[in-house]
Amino acid sequence: MRVKAWSFYANRGIRFLITLLFVIACLSSRSQKIQLKGMVLDFDTQKPLAGVTVSIPAAHKGTTTDDQGMFSFLLDVDNYIIVFSAIEYRSLSQPVYILDKNFITVELKKRLPSELPEVIVEIRRKDANVSDVKMSTININLAQLRKTPLVFGEADILKALTLQTGITTIGEGAGGFSVRGGNADQNLVLIDGAPLFNTSHLLGFYSTISPESVQDFTLYKGAIPASFGGRLSSLISLNIKPGNDNKIRYSTSISPISLHFFSDGPIIKNKLTFSAGGRIAYPKLIMNQFPGSVSQSSAFFYDGDAKLVYKFNLRNQLSASLYRSCDIYTFSGDTSYSWKSTVVAVNGRSDFSKKLSMFYNVNSSYYSSDINGLQKNFQFRLRNTIQHQEAKAALHFQATDQIYIESGYNFIHYEVSPGELNPTQSASLINPQSVQKEFGNETAKYILGRFEITPFISLEAGIRHSDFSYRGPHTIYQYAPGVPASRETIINNIQYSKGKSIQTYQGIEPRLILKIGLNYATSIKLSYSKTRQYLQLVSNTIAITPVDYWKLSDPMVQPAIAEQVAAGFFKNFQNDAIETSLEGFYKTSENLIDYKNGASLSMNPYINSDLLPAKGRAYGIELNVKKPKGKITGQLAYTWSRSLIKDIISFPGEQVNG
Repeated sequence: MRVKAWSFYANRGIRFLITLLFVIACLSSRSQKIQLKGMVLDFDTQKPLAGVTVSIPAAHKGTTTDDQGMFSFLLDVDNYIIVFSAIEYRSLSQPVYILDKNFITVELKKRLPSELPEVIVEIRRKDANVSDVKMSTININLAQLRKTPLVFGEADILKALTLQTGITTIGEGAGGFSVRGGNADQNLVLIDGAPLFNTSHLLGFYSTISPESVQDFTLYKGAIPASFGGRLSSLISLNIKPGNDNKIRYSTSISPISLHFFSDGPIIKNKLTFSAGGRIAYPKLIMNQFPGSVSQSSAFFYDGDAKLVYKFNLRNQLSASLYRSCDIYTFSGDTSYSWKSTVVAVNGRSDFSKKLSMFYNVNSSYYSSDINGLQKNFQFRLRNTIQHQEAKAALHFQATDQIYIESGYNFIHYEVSPGELNPTQSASLINPQSVQKEFGNETAKYILGRFEITPFISLEAGIRHSDFSYRGPHTIYQYAPGVPASRETIINNIQYSKGKSIQTYQGIEPRLILKIGLNYATSIKLSYSKTRQYLQLVSNTIAITPVDYWKLSDPMVQPAIAEQVAAGFFKNFQNDAIETSLEGFYKTSENLIDYKNGASLSMNPYINSDLLPAKGRAYGIELNVKKPKGKITGQLAYTWSRSLIKDIISFPGEQVNG
């Protein structure tokens, strides 16, 4: 009996010890993170599916599958519901316990044709306005954009921007737009990483970018990431659609004013794809319906783009993009205007590991603007141009789910021709003349980091250092001290040879964003940014016109500098169905270009003597309420802001109006 009793208690002790060890193991396992990997396949073909949206609502995480249908998450040990969704496929929710599985395979079934609903592809998750460490950012939903009624039925990206807070038109029938009180030339527009110097067709009625060709579109009206620079007010980044890997597709559309075409598809299956789009306009048909001189004028424009994407393997990819636009406008009379843009960009990506990638870009952007005289015996062409050539590279390192670091370097060469006047007929009485060209080099290096300090506190901090060199060949005029600069007060000129450094500028541009989450639906964000701009637009109007030209910083025209602080309150309602935000900003700027009373801007070889330095100040409040999804969608936007510019006057006689 004693032996049996001892054996009974011994067995109970062993069972208790095993249970205790199991509980300790489970508790320990819950405190560690495990990487969950998976693959998504087509149910019928068993081929990997790329671009499938994979989300874990409970963990507030989301990603998309790569070219091999793979995805991964770093998760705490727990039970999760993983949701899979893709265009043309039925959505699938799958429960997973991380301790049991660290690799899953999912098969998605295609929808029946009758099951296909309207699909809106988002480039951000639904609570991004609250949870992301970004502020003063606008993402245009291209699917919703096509439903927005605009001029003559044309969907227009840049026109849609003017419906957003803090963004206004320069004026009716004028090119360009203003962001938080900035000038039209203070907006950097990048198409596949290359700058676009003209964004308007038909003197501002339409943008030069057709929505059919655009994959994604983001505008930063403050807190611009440290990876970008060169403008004071805003950054617009848009990318041309890559071709699809499955089959060649075509689409066309027609409006009262233009004809659109887009096509994409594979050239070499799973290796090389293409996309190409274009738009040809015939606004003369509409202009004929207007009374007076408008019907006697004529206009024509077109724009087109093409993109090739080559995938060497899973880790290396290269793309080449081409963009071209042209406008011709003839007023009733003896003058016509034309302006053209040509952009070429090569982008590459190399993944050294799952955490470390390298991105590189080489681009060239050329813009020309012509005024053509058509009067008999006085035929001429007055042309100004700017050419931008750039090379840049960046390393992206995702250290952990909570730490991201990026660093890069870029080099830009500018060549600006302020004006060349030439006769266009042998019998023309116009004498050829030109204003000397300007040359400059700009370099920049930066580093930024994003840190998720806690689930509710995130920080993005970056610093950018840029420098600019104004170079020859060029003749610099020196003016007499103590009197206003003019052609009559020139006392000396210095000639610099080709490539010779004439004037250099440099400076640091810090950027900072702090997000403090109050809960999953509410956050407060603060930001600070400093930017520098080494070229400005010389214009005798507030709007961008064909007679404007670009001016590089030189010994008398210093780089424009701006500092901006902003604070925002962001809150979502009804499970992110309604997004609200309230932002306030304050911006100061210096070394802006203004003009003396009666300044002569066109074909002026002594343009510096007619320019005045100025400083600016802008501040305001922006309220935004948006319902992005559901049967009824809409947005209510309200802005109250002020923008002021003050000339820095050296001589009272140069003051315009106080």
